[in-house]
Amino acid sequence: MLEPEVPVLGECPSPRLLPKGSHRQATLPMQGADGNRFAFVIRSHLREPRNFSVIVAVRTSHSARGRADIATPEAFRLCRYNGNSHAHANPIEGGTFRDFHIHRATERYQRIDRRREDGFAAPTKRFHDLGGAVRCVVEDANIRLPVAVLNIMEAGADDAPR
Repeated sequence: MLEPEVPVLGECPSPRLLPKGSHRQATLPMQGADGNRFAFVIRSHLREPRNFSVIVAVRTSHSARGRADIATPEAFRLCRYNGNSHAHANPIEGGTFRDFHIHRATERYQRIDRRREDGFAAPTKRFHDLGGAVRCVVEDANIRLPVAVLNIMEAGADDAPR
């Protein structure tokens, strides 16, 4: 997805999921070899373990969307891996499904709503919990994370209240 640039985790005080409203969240800065800045966001609802998102966003120098969604108005979501706590509809294709799913930024969804670049989603069987979604994003986005950080993030995902 992000080849040939490989995002690498930057300096981060704590990769643990910290309380943020009704969720716990970690936003980890990353930098690509070409100097692009990325954010790796992990968010999990405090009481509903199937309500989670794992997001990779590129941070641009100007706002393409005009609103803050993942800690900065300059973030453009490239992909978002969600739990099955809600139904999802793809307005262009029609139809609704309720399953674990993967959002991807697409040109055609940007054309209909620049604030929802990742509005398209496809159901997946590749993960069934937050830890699995983290592993899939790391693999799909070709992100290099130290094993210790990945283990901490997955442990934080697994200790969410059930």
